[in-house]
Amino acid sequence: MNNKQGKAGKVLIIVGIILIVLAAGVIMLARCARNMAKQLSRPSTATVTRQTISRTIDGSGVLMVNDTEDIEVPSEIKIVETLVKDGDEVRKGDIIATVDKDSVTSAIVSLQSELKSVKESLKNKKKDKLTEYQIEELEARKTALKDRIAMMKEYHDDPVIKAPMDGMVYNKDTSSSDQGSDMSSIQDQISQYLSADDTVAAESTRMQIVKAADGDQEITDFTSLTVEAPVKGNVPQTTVTETEQYTGQIIWTDGSGSGQPISEFAPDTKYSAMIMLVPKNGYVFSMDHVPSLTGITGEATVTITEGVMVILADYPKTEADPADPTKPADPTKPAKPTKPATPTQPALPSMPALPSGLDYEKLLKSLQGLSGTGASGIDPSKFNFGLNGGLPSGVDYGDIASAYGAGGAGKNQMNNTKLLTLAKMDTVVVKIYIDELDILSVSEGQKATVKLDAIEGKEFEGTIKSIGKTASSNAGTAKFIAEIEIPMDPQMRMGMTASVSIVILTAENILTLPINAMQQTGDQMFVYRGYDEETMALKDEQVVTTGIANKDLVEIKEGLNEGDEVYYIDASNNPLAQYMMQAQEG
Repeated sequence: MNNKQGKAGKVLIIVGIILIVLAAGVIMLARCARNMAKQLSRPSTATVTRQTISRTIDGSGVLMVNDTEDIEVPSEIKIVETLVKDGDEVRKGDIIATVDKDSVTSAIVSLQSELKSVKESLKNKKKDKLTEYQIEELEARKTALKDRIAMMKEYHDDPVIKAPMDGMVYNKDTSSSDQGSDMSSIQDQISQYLSADDTVAAESTRMQIVKAADGDQEITDFTSLTVEAPVKGNVPQTTVTETEQYTGQIIWTDGSGSGQPISEFAPDTKYSAMIMLVPKNGYVFSMDHVPSLTGITGEATVTITEGVMVILADYPKTEADPADPTKPADPTKPAKPTKPATPTQPALPSMPALPSGLDYEKLLKSLQGLSGTGASGIDPSKFNFGLNGGLPSGVDYGDIASAYGAGGAGKNQMNNTKLLTLAKMDTVVVKIYIDELDILSVSEGQKATVKLDAIEGKEFEGTIKSIGKTASSNAGTAKFIAEIEIPMDPQMRMGMTASVSIVILTAENILTLPINAMQQTGDQMFVYRGYDEETMALKDEQVVTTGIANKDLVEIKEGLNEGDEVYYIDASNNPLAQYMMQAQEG
């Protein structure tokens, strides 16, 4: 019995000791937890110091080509081979393409022939009673022809195209073929029709004229092709109904020899039409299937030149004006001979233009061949649309062709064709958007700092090259585009992501605090000057007046002195605050 009581007493003692240890542990754990909580919740401190604050406008974009230069070649010559491709870097003087020498020779012969004709006209200016404006025009044409011939002779002596500067091939013109492409022919891909009438140009369909390829579908359906016959006082039809397979343009002439484009059909006049049908991608014309026109006199002449179907057709005379019965002719007086019209520069037609780059000489030669007169001795600058009896000279179609091909630049314009584009690689640009509230704080020529994500640890100094004059709206906010120009670096690549910072305001040697230390109630700013260790609460509010600020610092104008210490909760440096924020978000 006594043994049992002794054992029970020992158990009680052990249990008591365990309880005491547990109680002590709980107390110690609570104290540790409290101390840990104090440490975790302890606020950050900051001291008022004098620093320099800069306010910046920040934006981002990508590196882009800054300046480019189109490399053009005379449209009369053929390119045999283009020796560079997109992305290739070239140096000034590098050969970038080779030229067909025969095409240069033909161009020189043609230009010299025209120069001879111009000189002859100037020689006979008194006899032909040319006006001072006509003489001035001929003199200008003579100078232009001499310059063109000199350039062609350089190509003849050295039939290559050289880079005029250092740069990178940028968006090379894909219309150039490496298989002897004719830069003046419609083998080139033409993506935009030229027009002297802005309204018609805006409505004209963007097209592409391409060389026929294997597998192209032959065009056999011309039911949509209608041409309105000339009617006195009407405006000439200048386009054909576009289909899924082709589109086209129409040019009219009265055969007067003036080369003047027709803007309105005159009375008692015979007109002829030149209808040019252009196939769309995947389609091709064939002489086995040609359209049939109604209302024409005789038969139309059809040819296919460089994939384009050209139809020449005569139409009956328009109705004559009725005679005035109140003024009968006096039979005793012979009719006064009509003074021939003085040749003038053709007015630009208000109609969609012919395809840019059309080889008119090749076209006219092919038409001459169809007329049965043979190709030798033809003057491609003269063309009469009247088809009866062949193609006699008369209409200066070259005037119209020049006006169209030059986009309305005039007869003295010598046409060139773009071979490729070179990007200057001494500088690049980044485009950023600037809010309307900040746009008046920046100006052209202002410095900017640029960082590239792909080039770590390096900053580049840029300059504001241009600022947009018109804003674009996004989510109700107006923003303006600014271009930042940066000197090129060997590590830079087009398309790299860039961050831009523009300093718009700087204040030096001012009292500052971290912007995270600031507290706000309504419009009032304040800071905490104290911290209660027991309650772990911030205390002693101090109202302050602030000034300039950026994303890190704020200026203290009143309320604190240099060296004063403030307390604040910085969630980024406070684990407990981060935990509580995560718990609230979760």
